[in-house]
Amino acid sequence: MKKQTVEYDGLCIHVYSFDLMDSRMYMIREKEEIFVVDPSVDDELLKDAGDAGRAVVFLTHEHYDHISGVNWMKEHFSCSVYSGSVCAGRVKSEKDNLSSRFPFLFLTDREKYNYVRSHFSLPYTCEVETSFSEKGELLWKGHRIELYEAGGHSPGSSLIVFDKKLLFGGDNVLDNGRELWGTDGEPRHYREKILPMLRDLSPRMMVLPGHGEQNLLGHFLEILETRHKTEED
Repeated sequence: MKKQTVEYDGLCIHVYSFDLMDSRMYMIREKEEIFVVDPSVDDELLKDAGDAGRAVVFLTHEHYDHISGVNWMKEHFSCSVYSGSVCAGRVKSEKDNLSSRFPFLFLTDREKYNYVRSHFSLPYTCEVETSFSEKGELLWKGHRIELYEAGGHSPGSSLIVFDKKLLFGGDNVLDNGRELWGTDGEPRHYREKILPMLRDLSPRMMVLPGHGEQNLLGHFLEILETRHKTEED
């Protein structure tokens, strides 16, 4: 996996990229605890965590490439997993979390397809300890974490706000200012629900997307507003 460190407004965020499809895992460390979003299996995180023994894990949505490290995290840390209520139900289903179909994403690349079939334990399920319906909030090491169920990319997609400085957008907000439609996603829902949620946040908030590079929310919104207005017209 590829790794980088992002510093923004007094926060240090470790970023880990899942090579097969650039799915992003994020980690913030506060002394003996770590905060992780969308875990994957990566020994680099263990090195960066040092002697931290406890992990608080948040999920942006239920798809396999964003939950594949949940059980691994529980093997290495005293771990509590949080998500929206819809996501919490769907991670327990190999059909809903798409793990049963994961290898077929790589049918056009035989090398990747064979790698997935031989190196991944599929299908896969996991458990969420605490779920929030519509909106949830957690205070962690002096930081305020807010979760908003949003739908969009998938039925279980949420937006996660950290100290009103960071937005973990999952696959609803990607690095090119687009959103990734899942089988249940459609533009009208995005315009009517998700865009208003994004407008209510500070444009100076740093977006940490489910795939690709981070940027300020204002940058993403400018692209999204223009494109959705064009599509609506």
